[in-house]
Amino acid sequence: MAKSKIKGTARQAQTARTREQVVMAALACFIEHGFHQTSMRMVADTAGVSLGNIYNHFQSKEELIAEIAALEADELRGPLAALQAAPDPLAGIDAFVAARVEQAGRREDVILAAEVIAEAVRNADIAKRFLDNRTLAVGVLADVLRRGQALNVIDAMLPVEPTAEFILDAVDGAALRCVLTREQPDRDTIAALRTLLKKCLSS
Repeated sequence: MAKSKIKGTARQAQTARTREQVVMAALACFIEHGFHQTSMRMVADTAGVSLGNIYNHFQSKEELIAEIAALEADELRGPLAALQAAPDPLAGIDAFVAARVEQAGRREDVILAAEVIAEAVRNADIAKRFLDNRTLAVGVLADVLRRGQALNVIDAMLPVEPTAEFILDAVDGAALRCVLTREQPDRDTIAALRTLLKKCLSS
């Protein structure tokens, strides 16, 4: 019985490693070649596994994109948890903005986001997966904005849901511009964005 459990655990660990290897290879291919130019065989070659092995984990590129959406959700959990736990809502939003613009401004993230948006326009299922992540972030931001209004540190006249959307739009837009012009967000850009949002939100 003990040996059977050990073998089962080892197989599960190997399966998880292979699955992660395939996802990382898919990410690299999507970023370098684009979604439509990437084939499952290209992903298999990049991952160093057989084509048949890939299909044991993912039946299509759409399933790979769904896994990437799940990874994005995982990446959001830490910053959103810190935002929710921040005693000062305004300081929490400021820290969240700083962290998100750093992450969203990575060149590979911008390229991948552009690929996802292009595909999401054509595919409602893919759009929903990534919009669910955005909806989660908007919901947390809106809750923190309401708390800030109750504490009189955030302008009570601001409509919370649209304001939360605008915060994410500002961050993602700044990250995109920085990548297009300088490869990564610089400190001046991040500082200016944080100052602008603080002034716009403060009561």
